[in-house]
Amino acid sequence: MNQVTANSEIEQYKCLMESCGLVRMDSMGVLSAQGDDVLDLIDRLSTNDITKLEDNSWIDTVLTTNKGRIVAQIRLLKSSGSLLISSEKKVLSEIVEWIDFYTFSEEIELENKSEMFSLYTLIGPHAEIGAKKITNLANINTRVGYSVSTSFNQMDLILNFDQIAGIPKVDMVFDKKLEERFVDLVKKQEINQVTSKIYNILRIENRLPMHGLELSDKYNPLEANLLSNISFNKGCYVGQEVVARLNAYDKVRMQLVFLYIDKKYNPAKDMIVMSDSNEVGVLTSFEFSSFADKWVALAYIKKSYCSSEIGFYLEGKDGKSKCEIGNFGLTD
Repeated sequence: MNQVTANSEIEQYKCLMESCGLVRMDSMGVLSAQGDDVLDLIDRLSTNDITKLEDNSWIDTVLTTNKGRIVAQIRLLKSSGSLLISSEKKVLSEIVEWIDFYTFSEEIELENKSEMFSLYTLIGPHAEIGAKKITNLANINTRVGYSVSTSFNQMDLILNFDQIAGIPKVDMVFDKKLEERFVDLVKKQEINQVTSKIYNILRIENRLPMHGLELSDKYNPLEANLLSNISFNKGCYVGQEVVARLNAYDKVRMQLVFLYIDKKYNPAKDMIVMSDSNEVGVLTSFEFSSFADKWVALAYIKKSYCSSEIGFYLEGKDGKSKCEIGNFGLTD
């Protein structure tokens, strides 16, 4: 599949910061959700207020255990009356099993449709303009949270409008059989493809957690920088009392922090983060950034140590390496 790709990693990163780039979201999958009780059941199992989900919109929420720990982060897409659940492919089976465990007399049917759909995302200041050019639609509601189904060139496409730290982001879902046609449309607009590595750098810089790395039953949504996925005014859900108490009494133990690591060092997953002689956290994600000329990384660090005045370092077989807190490291 011949896609236009920026020549260097730095050029790709600049696409996301200055214009827009296209990312193929290979790690993401889709479940179809049917039945009169789908939304009501998921509302009783997750952190956000699903009753606010209207047609042509999306909402993020987190399935939690009775201890308030993370099972999975999911996005519900409601467009033209149909409902899809989007999450990482690696946790789709667990999502189905978790919802099925709490299904008794409810009318609900979930089916993995990942093999039928392709998922791409446009990211950058011109992402919304790019989406309009690709679809040849001038008048689209591009507010965050809006989802629209459209047809053009005999192609059905779902657009979901979002942002990453104020940078426009347009997620696109369509029939996998039409992927080559979609790529041709993108090439005609001279939109550059960006690799998953560059997207991962952006993800880390903005403290966006991933399953198997930051999202697991070791942590709760407040620790994982998912406050926007939580409603504190909704009815009961599994784990609500714990999440509400942690928030109300400021009992959150860990915080997801963005770090820089010297390029000469070789970080490893689950490496311990130290402060003086104290173990204060654990490394979860890292990627080398040619743009920053450093490793960018995420780590869970004890909240009591989350201060710009405290120094951190990693210690491994390569010796010690000082960690520098990134620009987004201590923001909520």
